[in-house]
Amino acid sequence: MPRFVRVSRLVWRLNGEMSKLPSPGYERILKRLANEATVAAHRRERAKRRRKYYRSHVVLQCSAEGISLFHNARSGYRAQYYSSSTRGELANRFALTLLVPRIRELLKGTEKPACPWWWMEKSLLDPAAKIWIHQGRWLRVASRRDRNLTVMRWLRPQNTRNDNRKKKARWSMLTPACETRLELMGGFLSLTGVPLGSLKKTRSRDLYELGFT
Repeated sequence: MPRFVRVSRLVWRLNGEMSKLPSPGYERILKRLANEATVAAHRRERAKRRRKYYRSHVVLQCSAEGISLFHNARSGYRAQYYSSSTRGELANRFALTLLVPRIRELLKGTEKPACPWWWMEKSLLDPAAKIWIHQGRWLRVASRRDRNLTVMRWLRPQNTRNDNRKKKARWSMLTPACETRLELMGGFLSLTGVPLGSLKKTRSRDLYELGFT
């Protein structure tokens, strides 16, 4: 079984200008993002219900084309989760192991006292850590003209009575072309580095079934 996949064009149907989006291998997409990334922001975030735990949150600035490939391409991040939850989790881990060393290089000498690198790295490489496109204006507006992705498995839940699933399935159709930010959200740790574990246990299943999280 290949490590990463390109979903068939017959399944991953892109419309309009998005139909011209290329499909380089997933590894190539992530290597491109790592090469062009700069750190736009980084901070320590407190867990909402477990106040003694925190996570590292890093925002990377990349090219709009690179982010579009990551999110929209049939070889991108979501395409790996479409193939299977297991492959999606492998793609998530691959992205983190590639991008975290780049972040270390970019932040060298500028780390915040409240967020030392040893702690940031442990959070960003924790099993519960994840990567995702920045949910900016393209999601807040959610224009119909941006609904350019048709994946039948992800369309069917739009008929459910579950409003949360319906919303995520509808958002799966969005193909942002101008977003330039990528977010890395580490696993929650105590200040001494003790992990809390995952607080979003359905994430992989949501991406597989709905195309959004």
